Amino acid sequence: MDSPLLQRSVPRALSRRRFLQGAGLGGAAGALAACNARRWPFGPRPTPTPETQEFRLLLGAEFDFLYDVTNMQRAWDAQFPYWPMTLRTAPFPSLLDRARDDAAQDLGAFDGVAPLFMPLDTLDWLAGDLIQPWEPFVESSAVAGAERVLPALPEPVRATASARGQVMGLPINVSSVALAWLTAPLAEAGVTTPPVSWDEVWRASEALQRTTSLTPFDRAFSPVGDLLAMIWGGTSEPYDADGIVHWDSEIAVGALQWLQDMVTAELMPAREGGFDRWLDGRTGIMSALDLHGAVAQNLLGAATAVTGSNLRFQADAPQAGTPFWSNAIGLVRAGRNPQAAADFGLWWLGPENLAWHKRIADMAPKPAYDYVYADRLMDEPRYAWQRQAMEAVKTSVPIRSVATWSQELEAVSGWMARALDREAGLAAQDALAAAMTDVREVRYAGAVRSGSGP
Repeated sequence: MDSPLLQRSVPRALSRRRFLQGAGLGGAAGALAACNARRWPFGPRPTPTPETQEFRLLLGAEFDFLYDVTNMQRAWDAQFPYWPMTLRTAPFPSLLDRARDDAAQDLGAFDGVAPLFMPLDTLDWLAGDLIQPWEPFVESSAVAGAERVLPALPEPVRATASARGQVMGLPINVSSVALAWLTAPLAEAGVTTPPVSWDEVWRASEALQRTTSLTPFDRAFSPVGDLLAMIWGGTSEPYDADGIVHWDSEIAVGALQWLQDMVTAELMPAREGGFDRWLDGRTGIMSALDLHGAVAQNLLGAATAVTGSNLRFQADAPQAGTPFWSNAIGLVRAGRNPQAAADFGLWWLGPENLAWHKRIADMAPKPAYDYVYADRLMDEPRYAWQRQAMEAVKTSVPIRSVATWSQELEAVSGWMARALDREAGLAAQDALAAAMTDVREVRYAGAVRSGSGP
């Protein structure tokens, strides 16, 4: 049967807290960097001085394994012995505070920091002038192929990592919200085509409910992995006239009603089960970061899980596409050797070092650069979804950078939780109207009012 939502009038047009904290997607800087940069107007750039000077990279501890930076460090040090890397890790949510403290004390302890979720936390890093533009350091780099790196960024991806007319972070990979499916249970349930639309997901979830003991559908990082994704997949204009996500739009209300109906039909838990159940093979369909599909492929087998398209109102109408952002390397303004940090990033992500891009494709999709997709590296069938997802990113509406992003998500999340609690009896329209009031207050007053929520 059709989901109850489609019988209504709808226009056809790591932890959640950690993610909300992180994602929650000028001229003086260029002049300062230019003063420190050597320019070589004639002939090939000479090899940098062999004088040994370390550089220090501050890395979110959760990303060391995904990017394999510890092993990469050995390869870098062997090739660039005069600029040895000192790797420091810290819990991802503390990176910004660590960088601020270091700058306040003028310690110069870090030259580079990664990852920066851009544009989601760009303004936070710019607020204290903690990072500086990449262009002068790319120009001064002696790394082979350095001049090809920035031009190989698709324009929407480059835009996510730019501010004040300059690239403020070098993208490592591009993350987006996407559905993922466990192939065998769906096939056994008679679902032969990956479900993409709201109605297709509803029908596939019912089939899984009849034939398996799995949780049919779940999501992670609400409201990013569910409501935000459904807004993007349901309308071509996800922002209102004030530049705020249109959380109380007709399509948003319809999406929350759909989620409520999924809970009522026991096709989805009221509280998200998260990655653990998905990676244990106990959830059939999941909407979250496309990372979860790649990780499942590695843990469960390449043919076990598939990921790709964002959840859409209509299967053949991508609308605003999918929410996406880049995970980037920033160059710390107070660093002692930012050129080495820049060269490391250009070496790692450049066209001469595609082997390290395979690690990104395997564990931290998607590679950010056109030359990676032009290489036979990405010809393997397991990467086909990354090609398709990257093409979707190129036509998606970018998330706009605002300093209050994480607080706004928290406000929406609180009201959604009450709406999905069947005992609360809170209508979707009322919940999102209240959420929008809180979001506007956060945006304009800088804080959620005391006692937010019904």
